[in-house]
Amino acid sequence: NGYWLKKTRVFMVEAPVADAIAMGVDLEDPTGNMIVNIGAQSTEISVVEQGRVVLSKTLRIGGKQLNEAIVNEVRKQYNLHIGNRTARRLKFSLAYLKEDIREARKAVGVDSLSGLPREGIIPSDMVHETIVPLVRMICEEIRFFLERTPPQIMQNIADQGIFLAGGTTRIPDIDWFISQETGHKVRLSSRYELCTVCGLKEIIGNRTLHKWVK
Repeated sequence: NGYWLKKTRVFMVEAPVADAIAMGVDLEDPTGNMIVNIGAQSTEISVVEQGRVVLSKTLRIGGKQLNEAIVNEVRKQYNLHIGNRTARRLKFSLAYLKEDIREARKAVGVDSLSGLPREGIIPSDMVHETIVPLVRMICEEIRFFLERTPPQIMQNIADQGIFLAGGTTRIPDIDWFISQETGHKVRLSSRYELCTVCGLKEIIGNRTLHKWVK
């Protein structure tokens, strides 16, 4: 086993490059593309040019922070303590960002006053209003990032759009919301949180893509 480990070669792939490959971005393109991955605990905004990450910024805003905001708001408004898993379910089922669908979901938690289990009805407008400020902060950072992007790359981003991936992008209409806030079209990956893994899988199975690894 020791001999086998000595012979093993380790390759490194930057996550935005793997995302780009999974979403069909042309890495040979010398003008650059923007990749935004909104994950579980952070958001990574990157510009990929000819297979290299030339600009990148990580924000400490992701699905976890959105879940916690919902947990706090439910406790504040309904004296009901729910878990992060329940908050996550409410986020994906009620947080439509394009329009208020005027729906509600039952949520089981612990009564903040009595300490006993209790069921509550959580409306979509509460979930919507809770997560919008955080999603808008991500949009503001994307805009600031675009302002620092070289003009020739900016033109290509305007033409190609912003490539969006990550588990948190399962929130209904998040691509529409980001497009409205940034003024750029958004191309959402249907692979969501699996996008990076799918990119790695393509690299492993295609030798012509090995030039993009380190």
